[in-house]
Amino acid sequence: MMQWANGTRWEMRTKLFIRTLEFLWQEGHPAHAIPEEAENEAIQMIDIYTKFAYEQAAISVIAGRKSKVETFVGANKTYTIEVMMGYKKALQAGTSHNLVQSFSRAFGTQFLDETGQMQHVWRTSSVISTRFVGGIIMTHGDDAGLMLPPRLAPIQVLIVPIWKKDEEKVVVLNAAFSVKEVLRTADDSEQRTPGWKFNFWEMRGDPLRIEIGPHDVSSESVMISRRDVPGMGSRE
Repeated sequence: MMQWANGTRWEMRTKLFIRTLEFLWQEGHPAHAIPEEAENEAIQMIDIYTKFAYEQAAISVIAGRKSKVETFVGANKTYTIEVMMGYKKALQAGTSHNLVQSFSRAFGTQFLDETGQMQHVWRTSSVISTRFVGGIIMTHGDDAGLMLPPRLAPIQVLIVPIWKKDEEKVVVLNAAFSVKEVLRTADDSEQRTPGWKFNFWEMRGDPLRIEIGPHDVSSESVMISRRDVPGMGSRE
């Protein structure tokens, strides 16, 4: 069984994404006929979480087995991925447990094997939750807001047209839209100032900003600012 489900727990001091009263998690509870299948499943799931962390979230994790003291209650083995966050603390971001037959015996979960005998199933459990979102924020973000890897950020480049005089507007917007045809994202709203747009998209983690003003149009250049490099951008 594989499902996404909401869970609740009593937390006197909550931390957004990390320890919350209500959380969303992906939960897998397969049942296996033999112990070898259960162990292979437990290892396979922690490998899947590791691959997702590296390839999608651009997060370096340490995958391994928990000590006996830290093993999930009722499990024979617990595997985990640990994320090293920006402030030098580790976060347990995903777990996979080999539950052997402890829970199937407790709840009487059995199957009829190929010899016609009733057997208790060998159980595994794997979990990744909204805590992983917190891991992404604390790994890639900074005090100014989010920084998101390319495969998670829906918008990669922001174009900000800048003008002061009405006669500059058409020229600047035409240049911005010509760039938009290539990059396909432009914040052409007239209700917000360029500074407001800079701050808004920076907090959202937009990795690249292109500014186009009258002088840029006349010189056939643009100002490019990278989210991960504070300060003024470079003119290209």
